[in-house]
Amino acid sequence: MKVSKTRKIRLAHANASVSEQIEKTLSNLDGVQNFNFDPQQQILTVTYDLEKIMFKTIESLLQSAGIRLDNNWFSKMKRNWHNFTEQNELDNLHVNPTCCSDPPEIIDQAKVS
Repeated sequence: MKVSKTRKIRLAHANASVSEQIEKTLSNLDGVQNFNFDPQQQILTVTYDLEKIMFKTIESLLQSAGIRLDNNWFSKMKRNWHNFTEQNELDNLHVNPTCCSDPPEIIDQAKVS
């Protein structure tokens, strides 16, 4: 199952060379479907497959490439929220769902009675 996510990441004081660094970092990364950098707004938009790569990995790779992410309070909270919700979503994707109204143990006990 493909789980596409699109995230906007605000960068800090990005200059012209940042576009090249973003291209090098994300272009051959497995799971990244699309990305676009708006230099005027300083926003990188990334679309990726959550089953192949997580936001925290993209974030870490960008920082390792020397790309500075905006670190104001709101930007940090937003990135932390993305990381938290993605981990929960992945955990829930791999859980075998059961029906709460008819658990097999209760049905089997009712047949015995």
